[in-house]
Amino acid sequence: MEASLIAFLRKRRPALLAVFMAGELAVLLFLLAEQAWPRAVPEALGWTVYFGTWPWALAWLAQDRDAPAATLAILSASFALNVTLVVAIGWYAIERRGARRHPHADPA
Repeated sequence: MEASLIAFLRKRRPALLAVFMAGELAVLLFLLAEQAWPRAVPEALGWTVYFGTWPWALAWLAQDRDAPAATLAILSASFALNVTLVVAIGWYAIERRGARRHPHADPA
């Protein structure tokens, strides 16, 4: 199973990189929207981004550093990594389920 997961990820590397970049852009767009229209952006969206960085950003955030640029980079990369992991695992599970249902189908 592990070898098939690695092969799956390698085969879809460009698509997963696009998902990662979309996660990065989502955080940046959230921050821009929050600056431009502070009352229009729900607070829950901010908490979603913040908790979406767990557990990767915990060590940085626990140190309470005054480095906004580095903090933004770490939070956005952590969020994007979690989004990419969820998409990759879900995609893999869907493909495996489809392969079990249709064992003679040619995998894409």
